[in-house]
Amino acid sequence: MSRRRDHQLRSAITSIERMLLSQPNLDSVLFNALEQAMIVLDADFGFFFRCQTCLNADEEIPWVLSGCIERQADELRAIDNLSSSCTIPNDMQKTLLSGRCFIGQHECKEYIPLPHNHPEITHYFAIPIIDARFIHGVLFICNTPAPIDHDTETRFRPLIASVTCIARTASKREQFQQSDEQEHINAIGVSQKVSNLFDTLFNAVMVLNENGIITYCNEAAQELLLTESEHILGQSIAHFIPANAPKLEQRFASPLSDNQIHPVWRGVQVSCSNGQDKIVDMRAAEWKVNGSSMRVIIMDDVSERMHSVANYQTILQRFQILTNTVLVGILQINESWECTYVNDTWCDYSQLTPEETLGKGWLRGIHLDDVDRVIASLHNHCLQYDVYRDEFRLQSPLGKTTWVEINACGLFNDKGESAGLLITFNDITARLQNEHRLRNLAERDQLTGLVNRAFFNDRVAVALRGVPRFGAAALMFLDLDNFKYINDTMGHDAGDQLLKAIAACLQQTVRKVDTIARLGGDEFTVLITNISSPNAATVIASKIIDALSHPIFINGEPIYVTCSIGISLAEDDGAEAQTLLKQADSALYKAKNAGKNQYKFYTHELDAEASLHILLKQTLKKNPDDYFRLVYQPQVDARTHEIVGLEALTRWNHVKAPNTQPSQFIKLIEESGLIHDFSHWLLHCALRTLKTWQQQGLKIPQLSLNVSAKQFRSKRLAQEYKSACEQHGIAPSAITLEVTETALLDDPQGACSVLKELKLIGFKIALDDFGTGYSSLSYLRNMPLDYVKIDRSFIVNVLDSENSAKIVAAIIALVDTLTLKVIAEGIDSEEARQWLIDNHCYCQQGFYFYQPLEKDAVTHIFQQQHDENRAAGITSRSHSSVTASHQDIATI
Repeated sequence: MSRRRDHQLRSAITSIERMLLSQPNLDSVLFNALEQAMIVLDADFGFFFRCQTCLNADEEIPWVLSGCIERQADELRAIDNLSSSCTIPNDMQKTLLSGRCFIGQHECKEYIPLPHNHPEITHYFAIPIIDARFIHGVLFICNTPAPIDHDTETRFRPLIASVTCIARTASKREQFQQSDEQEHINAIGVSQKVSNLFDTLFNAVMVLNENGIITYCNEAAQELLLTESEHILGQSIAHFIPANAPKLEQRFASPLSDNQIHPVWRGVQVSCSNGQDKIVDMRAAEWKVNGSSMRVIIMDDVSERMHSVANYQTILQRFQILTNTVLVGILQINESWECTYVNDTWCDYSQLTPEETLGKGWLRGIHLDDVDRVIASLHNHCLQYDVYRDEFRLQSPLGKTTWVEINACGLFNDKGESAGLLITFNDITARLQNEHRLRNLAERDQLTGLVNRAFFNDRVAVALRGVPRFGAAALMFLDLDNFKYINDTMGHDAGDQLLKAIAACLQQTVRKVDTIARLGGDEFTVLITNISSPNAATVIASKIIDALSHPIFINGEPIYVTCSIGISLAEDDGAEAQTLLKQADSALYKAKNAGKNQYKFYTHELDAEASLHILLKQTLKKNPDDYFRLVYQPQVDARTHEIVGLEALTRWNHVKAPNTQPSQFIKLIEESGLIHDFSHWLLHCALRTLKTWQQQGLKIPQLSLNVSAKQFRSKRLAQEYKSACEQHGIAPSAITLEVTETALLDDPQGACSVLKELKLIGFKIALDDFGTGYSSLSYLRNMPLDYVKIDRSFIVNVLDSENSAKIVAAIIALVDTLTLKVIAEGIDSEEARQWLIDNHCYCQQGFYFYQPLEKDAVTHIFQQQHDENRAAGITSRSHSSVTASHQDIATI
């Protein structure tokens, strides 16, 4: 219960004890007690049963509903009510007769005798008014804002004792009135029975006559003043008030009007017989007996309470001073995770005021990224281990971050239940900064900020242990070309600035997960982890060389720097860090000897692939027409052998890489990021050739071009192809763009959007290598396609494998159902041609008809067709003319 509740309880006790002066009956005592209890507990409903029966636990005890109170419009009002209960229920009798209260929740409401007219009962508090011989009644307080606990019962004991005492007096008075027993009033105006009643009270009671002389005092008054009654009676009340205290005797002597509220004087000093002063609360009341008016003074000794309050305030002040002077933040958290106390140091750390911190506000001081983890850890550890230590960040409302170390200890009540936490905070920001600074000194190169040799070796060792699980690792040894010349001509300061610029350039070029180190001088190392193929190292090495090809400005002057790179690979768990470094160093030596400004691999095979990559890049950047050329493989109507389409294929010739297969160099082009340059050359070369054929008057069928998967990542693909057609004067409808399922796999929605844009422009779309991907049917349903090409891997086995035959037949039927055209690749025999014709696949492509032809051979075929058509006066070539020249042209 709160301090306000305690004050209300004391007021209620005073109100009950005041009834002694009015000689109430038992019903009035119980009604007033119920009303006061409901006020203290903020109850919405209450009632009481009257018993006035001798105690006998073996018999049923009768009772009767005598009063009912309900809160209406925020006021307590008595209401008429009835109850069918006439005896105390057996479930409650034993508890009530023992003098204990009966506390219940809504699930137990069937055990209490509710009046007929009652609201919904959520919880109740049954108070027996019982002494050694009689049970006078039972009070029921219902529907308080919060459930009643046993602490409330304990705090209510003084109130219950007062009610019981007055109820006992009222019961006796009723008995005496019924027997018409009269008692002689003695000279002091207090009967013996009333005197006995006053002696049972805890409060001191004095009766003053009209002259303000004390004519009666009870035993509690004698204990308060530490003297016998003969030293009190006959004295003025002023005799017991110190000289420096306010003069109250005149107020005691002046009469009270009937409607005047009984005055109360709090904190009055009274002097005891031993000279000790005590603090009391006084209340005055008027008492008329047999026509005589007497003043009754009731005194409540609050000395101990005031002393406790003073001690508490002193202790609290000392505690606040102590906690505010230490350089440790302190929070006290209750079981609801609400802050109940905070010191000044916490406010300095969090930049929150005490008002902002109290309640749940303290959580706003913890960094957003840490708060969930901290709360979970505090909850788990403090419940299990009582003590918790951790480090995390505080963040002020303005964004200032403070690292703190906390020590949290659980608080528990006398029942062993959690009562909250006490948390202390130490600012460790400076310590962590020093540790970070020392770690940088130990692990970092002080000039460039990159890691040093020792730290890099540790990272290499860790990477090598992860090779079996995460994939290969590559180590690059990088050395600047002619750096000594720059140092000698421009000075060491310029050289240092250049090294820092090189370090920054490397950090921007490689991935964040990769490690760059400066070993000393102009030597750098780069550790690349989790690579899927050696070509990934090739790509990164090329990017580094390209990045360093741009001028670096030092003191306003451009400096051109090149580098040589040696690369070693670790593809299994048997590699060692020192061995890898030696291999990379050897490869660097090879790169230097080969002319610098390039990279070399340690192994011959990878060197060859790296050289191939360099050649491809050089030929595409210089003049691709000197090294690349297009050949054309016809697509024919298998029934008539008439050419119905041409597929443009690329060949690459270089004296340093003879007989390189398209599958090899196309893959390198795609992986190295050269695909856009290559596709630009292929598109314009094909369009130029097609335009030449059209200008010669040749009737060229549909021309097919392959589109790389990497090209679909460009949102400008459709516009680039459209612009190229407009530039060469070619209608987009004359071009078929072939795209593989792999190209659509990464981003089906984006690819579909690009294809629809191309289709809208006028291009035909063919799905190449159908059947080798993962979602073929979904592509057929969703993509804007015109043709489907069956992969040659199915065609080569169509005569020998029943499953392949079934798959190809199903594909043909499926494509036909979707009203698309089907093209079969890889036809190399008459039997395969005929089988496909029998299964309604007429457009075919393969070495059986034509090998890829050079441009002149294609020109010869269509020129011959053109001449024959002109000579014969017809517009279509006969089947015999095509087959007659077929064998001769294939060899051109």
